[in-house]
Amino acid sequence: MAEWSTVTGDLRCRCSYNLRGLAFAGRCPECGRPVSESVRYYIHEEPKTPEQAEALQKRNTALRHAAAGTPYPIAAVLLVHRAFTLVKLRSGQPNATAADLCDAFRDYARSNLGRPAKATLQLAEWNIRRSEDVGAIVFRLVAVDLLRAEPGDSPERFAGLFTLETLYAGEIDDTAALAAALRREQSAGPPLLRVLTSWLRLMDRLFLPRPKWPRRPS
Repeated sequence: MAEWSTVTGDLRCRCSYNLRGLAFAGRCPECGRPVSESVRYYIHEEPKTPEQAEALQKRNTALRHAAAGTPYPIAAVLLVHRAFTLVKLRSGQPNATAADLCDAFRDYARSNLGRPAKATLQLAEWNIRRSEDVGAIVFRLVAVDLLRAEPGDSPERFAGLFTLETLYAGEIDDTAALAAALRREQSAGPPLLRVLTSWLRLMDRLFLPRPKWPRRPS
């Protein structure tokens, strides 16, 4: 998989400096803030106008429709959607290959879910166990018009790109212990998985970002 790369699209730091061309692992030369901080701020940016708030509300509704009837909670669907935003920042292009999206998904999950081992176990709870799961979520997002498929795109392009055991290969000290933990979680059976999924869906309803209307001028 590709290494953490550079910002090829326009991305403004909090100090307004354009971070285009800088490494994601670097810092803004003007204010010293980490580039990754600006990436997270951009992806998680709160709406500033009523129009943006309405768009966010529509997006959240679409995310719920995308997750409905699948084994993936809304948090997992949102993670894939935000990874797509990251891959656009990396490439400067509106579209992405399956491999590029999986690279961005790996890095975004690592930076937002904790260390590789913790991120791996969280993804397992969310039923994302292989690249095919990312592909399934992508095409659910296509179905609700949050992403657009190009001619030739298909879920099959996500086949065999990673499994949870290989996603962070070389970054986890005790891979044998992690593999055992994943096997235990998988063998826990449908009742426990249903409880976990119900709990995660409840957390989605409680904590999924809601649109915030801007204050009216006094």
